[in-house]
Amino acid sequence: MKVMLTMTENQARVLMRALDLYSRVRMGQFRTISYLFTPYREFDWTVVDYHLDATKRAIFPELDTNAYYGIFNDEVGDAKNAWDIHQVVRHALAWHRNPE
Repeated sequence: MKVMLTMTENQARVLMRALDLYSRVRMGQFRTISYLFTPYREFDWTVVDYHLDATKRAIFPELDTNAYYGIFNDEVGDAKNAWDIHQVVRHALAWHRNPE
């Protein structure tokens, strides 16, 4: 099956951010979640990091605080597919901006 999508450049960028976030969270990079809000909100990083680290420990008890799985590790599940889609969209944006 082949699916074709048509979207604006802004929509493509939103899709890329969502795919990137999903991939990173599935890899165990939970602190990426807080980076979504940094430009828009001020918050206590200590509290946010504590809760994100606690969530990571609950889901991935085998990983150290600063460790995460690589994108090709079996533990990440369909995050590899999300990353592949991200790369396809990124390539399409680059191609449309510079067709030569």
